[in-house]
Amino acid sequence: MPPLHQHLSSWEQVVDLMYSMRLGEKPRPPEQDEAAVRKFRSVPPSWSYEHDMELGRFLYDHSERSLQSRDCIKEHIYSVEVSSQAEGYKACHLTDNQAETFWESNGPVGEHWVRLNMKKGAIVKKLWLTLAVQIHSYIPRKVAVYGGTPNNLQHLRTVLINENSFQDVCILRDMKTHLPVLEIRILECRDQGCDVRLRGIKIKSFWEWELNLNADMFQPERLVRYPLLEGMDADVLYRRAVLIQRFVQLLDSVLWYLIPISEESIGTFNVLRSMKPFLLLSEQGSALITQCLQSSESSPPASMPKLYINRQLARAHRAHPQLDPSGKNTVFTQVRWHPAGRLPRRHRSASLHLSPLPSWCSPAGVRKPGALREDQGALGLQVGFQLCLLGHHLPERECKCCKRGFATGLSCPHRWPRNYIQWWECDFTMEGIVDNGGGFRDSLSDISEELCPSSGDVPVPLPFFVRTPNQGNNSSDARDMYVPNPSCKDFAKYKWIGQLMGAALRSKEILALSLPGLVWKQLAGEEVIWSKDFAAVDAELVSAAGAVPCAPTAAPALP
Repeated sequence: MPPLHQHLSSWEQVVDLMYSMRLGEKPRPPEQDEAAVRKFRSVPPSWSYEHDMELGRFLYDHSERSLQSRDCIKEHIYSVEVSSQAEGYKACHLTDNQAETFWESNGPVGEHWVRLNMKKGAIVKKLWLTLAVQIHSYIPRKVAVYGGTPNNLQHLRTVLINENSFQDVCILRDMKTHLPVLEIRILECRDQGCDVRLRGIKIKSFWEWELNLNADMFQPERLVRYPLLEGMDADVLYRRAVLIQRFVQLLDSVLWYLIPISEESIGTFNVLRSMKPFLLLSEQGSALITQCLQSSESSPPASMPKLYINRQLARAHRAHPQLDPSGKNTVFTQVRWHPAGRLPRRHRSASLHLSPLPSWCSPAGVRKPGALREDQGALGLQVGFQLCLLGHHLPERECKCCKRGFATGLSCPHRWPRNYIQWWECDFTMEGIVDNGGGFRDSLSDISEELCPSSGDVPVPLPFFVRTPNQGNNSSDARDMYVPNPSCKDFAKYKWIGQLMGAALRSKEILALSLPGLVWKQLAGEEVIWSKDFAAVDAELVSAAGAVPCAPTAAPALP
C-alpha cells in the first residue's frame, strides 16, 4: 500500500490537511524542507506592506494578461519569409497592419508557405491569419502549421477554414515551448484557386521567462520602475512573490462567493481597495470590478446629441492660446457648451462623497484658512470623477455648487453602461466626416491634447492643468505629468472634466491625461504618502526635503 502522503500533490492540499478537521485517520504529510520553510516564514529586513504592493504591481505588469497588449510582431518575430510573391504584393505587407495591402503568392499550386523566424525565447500562444476577401478563389481553404528547427519541422496542426470566415482565423494556440521556426503551409484555396492572398498575420506571444515565476525575473534592469524593489536580493523577491501568488490563489478560492456582493457598503469597498494590488492578479478580480460598475449603471440617453465642431478654429487657438484665455474656440468648450446638451435643472443635483483634497503644491499638504476656496478646481475634478465612477456607493452629501445650477452644458457623462460606446456624434465643419465612432474618438483625443499636451514644447491651450516642476528638470522619470492648476477656480468645468475621466474608465475609451499617481490617489480618496507620491510632481523638492531633519513623510490629516 503506497504511503498516504503520496496523495498530497500540492501545497493547497497540505494546508487543507494541516488546518482542517477530519473524521477518521489523517493522511501523513510529506517531509518538509525546514530551511525553505524558515525562509518563507521570515519577513525580509526592512520589508513592509508597501513592498508587497509594489511587488504585486511588478507581477501584474509582467503577467500574461498585462503583456498581451504589446506589439508581438515587432518584439518576437525576427523575420518573415514566403515561398513566392507577386510584384507589388510582397511579404512585408503581412506585418504592416494596413487594411488595403496584402501578400499574394506566385508559384505552383500547393507549394505556398509563410515562414516565421522567431526570436530566441519567444513562445506563441495564438497565431491568426487575416484573410483578403476581395476575390473568393484567393482565400485559403486548408492550411497546416509546422514548427521546430529549420531542418526538422514537425506537424503541429491542420485547419480547415470555414467557408463563412472572412476575417481573422486562429490556426494555432497554446504552445508550451519555444519553436525557432513556424511555417504556415497553404494546402488548398477556395474554388480550386491557384494562388493565395493574405492581408496579414497576427500573433499573441510571450518570452519564456514571462510565463514562469523564477528568480531570473528580478534582474536589476527590470526593477528600474519599481524603486522599493531595487537593490533587493532576487531570491528574496522570488520567495515573496511565491507567497503573494499563493495568497492570490487562496483569495480566488473564496472571492467568487462575494459575487454578487450582498452588502454594497463603504466598509466592503474599503476592504477590497486595501487589496487592490492583489485583486489585479486575481482571476476573479475583473468579474468583481465588472459587478461593481454594473450595479451603479444609469440608463443611457434616449438619443445621441449631434455636435457641430470647428476644428480649424481649435487648431488656431492651440497655436496662440494667449490671444483668447477663455478658450472659447477649443474642442473642449465647443463640446461642453453645445446647446443640444443642456442639462435639465431637475438633474443638476447629485449625492456624492467629497473627500478633502490638499493643496497640490504644498509639500506637507497643510490647509490654510480659505484653502478650500483656493482648491475649487481640484475639488471639482474629484467631485465629477467620483460622481461618474463610484456613484451611489458613496455616502450622501449634497453638492452645493450643483444645487446652485452650475452643472450646465452637455449632459455628459453619467454612469452609462459599458456598451454605450459613443457619447455624441461629431459633424466637423468643412471636413465632410461621417461619424460612426471615429469622429467621437477624435474629439476625445483633441480634448486630451488641449488639457494636457503630449509635447513639452507647446503652450497649454486651456488653464485647467499646469506642467509639473519635473518637466523643467532632468531629475525624474515622470517628466510629462500635469497637475490641476491651483490658480484656476472654475469648479463646474473641473467637475465636467472629472465626469469625462470617470466615463472613460468605465467604458475603456481613451482620454489621455498625464496625471501623476498623487492626483489619481486623491481622486479615488486613497491615502497619499508625500515623500513617495510627490516625487512624480517635484522630485527635487522631495529630495531637498528628505535632507532636512524631521521632514514630513506623509500628508497630515486635513480638517
